[in-house]
Amino acid sequence: MKKWAVFISVLLSLISCNKTTDNLNSSENQCVSTPDSVLRVATISRSTSYYTTRGGHEMGYDYELIKGVAEKLGKKLEIKVAKSNEELISMLGDSVDVLAFPVMINKANKERMAFVDKETITHQVIVQRKRSSTKHKQDVLDLIGKKITVVKGSKYYHRLLNLNDEIGGGMVINTVSSDNDEEDLIKQVSKGEIDMTVIDNDIAKLQRRYYKNLDIHLEVSHPQRNAWAVSQKDSALLKEINDYFAENPKTISKLYSKYYEPKVSKEVNRDVPIFIDDEHISAFDSIFKAQADTTIWDWRLLSAIAYTESRFNPNAGSFAGAKGLMQLMSETVINLGGDPKTMLEPEENLRLGIEYLNRTYKLIQSARTNDDRIRLTLAAYNAGLGHIRDAQTLCELHGDNPAEWKVVERYVRLLASPDYYNLPSVKCGYLRGSETADYVDDIMELYATYKRKFKK
Repeated sequence: MKKWAVFISVLLSLISCNKTTDNLNSSENQCVSTPDSVLRVATISRSTSYYTTRGGHEMGYDYELIKGVAEKLGKKLEIKVAKSNEELISMLGDSVDVLAFPVMINKANKERMAFVDKETITHQVIVQRKRSSTKHKQDVLDLIGKKITVVKGSKYYHRLLNLNDEIGGGMVINTVSSDNDEEDLIKQVSKGEIDMTVIDNDIAKLQRRYYKNLDIHLEVSHPQRNAWAVSQKDSALLKEINDYFAENPKTISKLYSKYYEPKVSKEVNRDVPIFIDDEHISAFDSIFKAQADTTIWDWRLLSAIAYTESRFNPNAGSFAGAKGLMQLMSETVINLGGDPKTMLEPEENLRLGIEYLNRTYKLIQSARTNDDRIRLTLAAYNAGLGHIRDAQTLCELHGDNPAEWKVVERYVRLLASPDYYNLPSVKCGYLRGSETADYVDDIMELYATYKRKFKK
């Protein structure tokens, strides 16, 4: 009973995880009242800076770097999330000490803040599918007559307008509403639904981790310098941050590779067949069946989850730190009463994964049907219950049914758009929503295949 109380309190803390500028997420899940013991940081919630995953695990390139700075200084890390670059900059000095987000280095900003020495250089690139022939090196003139899709009014839209003038016209600039966020457009390019879009090269690198058929080499803007910043008055903190970057080049390089380099995990073979033969799904069928006998979960559905998570590799590990057949984080294992030292054992990893599913399922009580409840549970297993609660809140705000997965799914996808994850009612911020929605679809489609081929 005590373990249940601990687990529910953890999940409820995720449901209420805060990302507005009036509140904060602490990396230590607690606040420290003594100002000198706290490093107050502002960032923006996005896939390359800061976000939360299953179990409330905080991630992001900028987040992990500033966490290292805080540890060096012996301070607790207090994160405040801004809704825009303008709001981010306005927070410096009064409410935060550091802007841990790439801020544009220009004359106006240099008059307001001091930039750290380590800079990033970004530029906008065309995102398109890989061409069959690369003998002809592309340049911007090759865009004449091409249809390029961007969000109306975005910086990418304005850049394309200027570029079209520079090359004498001829590009077809197709605009969509802000409901279509950057990641959705990239996915549409990968699937062949649109021809091209434009994105910052750092985001493009990250997205190529998921969509291997993309070409992101054609630059369409001048380079732009960006860096973290502190108050002009805080020269001591500026020196500490500069020293940290100078002293930890290997750590920085490792984090950069973790978040930006499009490498396929060596531990998860994406080409593993969905079943061994006509009699067996995997080498772990007996374990899945034995565990399923003690729970509500069909062994074939559990198999579909494990295939999607790890390709049935008990030693699989993700770049986020999840491990085993069911891809569990060490923190999650501890909250479930398990031992991280034994979490890679197939039977134990599966048992803990089922326990997590069971407890999440019990907390999702407002579902239209049991199928909806299962799909909502799977979505929470992938993204964390707090993000799914956010999507349901958006459903209610728009007069839609938060108990129906197909309705909730739309808002899950929209949580990748700043127009949605920056809303005051959204507590957990950015989510790579298309990945979560596709995760649920993939599992349920595979489960349907297993049900047709294998007996219960």
